[in-house]
Amino acid sequence: MSAKERKPTAHYQEILRQTAANIRQNHPKLKISDSAVKTVVNEFFDVAFYEYLFKGIDVSLSSFIGKFKSTLKPARKAINPKTQEKIDVPERVTISFKISRKADMDLNPHRYSPEEQAAASADENED
Repeated sequence: MSAKERKPTAHYQEILRQTAANIRQNHPKLKISDSAVKTVVNEFFDVAFYEYLFKGIDVSLSSFIGKFKSTLKPARKAINPKTQEKIDVPERVTISFKISRKADMDLNPHRYSPEEQAAASADENED
């Protein structure tokens, strides 16, 4: 992909439709509508982010994708590079993400030895 080409983006509605389709295909006994899937997904992220992460509690989905962490950045002094004026930067909360080892192995298998990949698969099968 060249620098000018845009990477495809999966949007929220598309992800919800695919999730509902996967549930219907993989669990045919569950009669679940697209709106029910949307409700469950929304509730999950509302709880994960608003009830935990935005209140300073880390959210770990380590066996799935990784860990979200909120960090308080303290207030600091800075200099405007254009005017050289000193400015006060207020404290703020930032959110960082660290990918899980399993997800990293899935995305970048060339970075891991066959032994590490086999051990990760064995761990996954124990769950």
